[in-house]
Amino acid sequence: MILKHLTRWLSGEGTPARPSVHFGAFGKHPGWNDHIDDQGLDTDLLIEAKRRIYVEGVGGNIDSGSWSSLPEHEVTEGFRHLFAWSEGGSLLLGRFWSSSDGRGRTAYPLCACAHVRGLGLDWALREVLPRLEQVEGACVNTTAAHEVVAAVDQAREGLVAAAASADPQAPQQPETTAAGQLAARPELGPSFQGLYRILYYIETELDGFLPVGASDATRSRTVDARPRGFRVPRCADSPPEAISVWTRFMSWRLAEGAPVILMIPLRQKHIDVLVGRPETRQLWCLRATEEAMPMTTNAGYTITSDFESRANDLIERARRGETPS
Repeated sequence: MILKHLTRWLSGEGTPARPSVHFGAFGKHPGWNDHIDDQGLDTDLLIEAKRRIYVEGVGGNIDSGSWSSLPEHEVTEGFRHLFAWSEGGSLLLGRFWSSSDGRGRTAYPLCACAHVRGLGLDWALREVLPRLEQVEGACVNTTAAHEVVAAVDQAREGLVAAAASADPQAPQQPETTAAGQLAARPELGPSFQGLYRILYYIETELDGFLPVGASDATRSRTVDARPRGFRVPRCADSPPEAISVWTRFMSWRLAEGAPVILMIPLRQKHIDVLVGRPETRQLWCLRATEEAMPMTTNAGYTITSDFESRANDLIERARRGETPS
């Protein structure tokens, strides 16, 4: 299964022939006595997002008691997140928030998300994120199922219309600029120390998702492409800017098309970076505070002078706009 996914990521299989956008919703809302009727989940990736994030991620951690067993100061109150899932030429942007069903049960959130292909990250951030916020506002302010359906339909129609007039050839920010942006952020500490730790984690823990030959770690052990997750500071002045810089940074370092999901809790100052299609344990991060799950930038790695030299070379190449060798 791992080999199948790696082959697909590296070959670019699934890259669309023409731009498209799909919009859907799933979760809980007072207009339904249980989970809502799925709205617009008409692509494989939207269906997979519901299964991975909602059913196995949220549901799996609820069923296992992994959040309820945490001390109070180590678990966040409810949900209010953005997420960005990039994989194989597709981008899925979503927003989920605490909700309840018609019987008053509050454990599960309501989620709205858009699957964008062939229109670029900048277009998606500009067009999708405001509509996600509008859908949340409409859903929070009603208990009627038909008004939820209408809000989702309106967002979908607006995105389809915007996509029809979009320029799929519009220039995008280069991936290589992200490392330079992050290197300048004070949240990563002095002298690139936080960025060194992120690069170290990527090289040693994510070698199964790196371009061939990009890591010395692959010389000494079997390539491991199991899903992983790590936590970093937001390093941006707004959630859209955070999605932009971290999506481009991870795309710069990983093999083309590798699945990357950014989870952005809107009440916190961190981002959880999930690489590979996540399983239940990777989604534990959704309600874990920084006391429960510290930043990777503060990890006690031993950064050797050799690694530091190679990391500096990567950063400087990125600043010059060069693709890593």
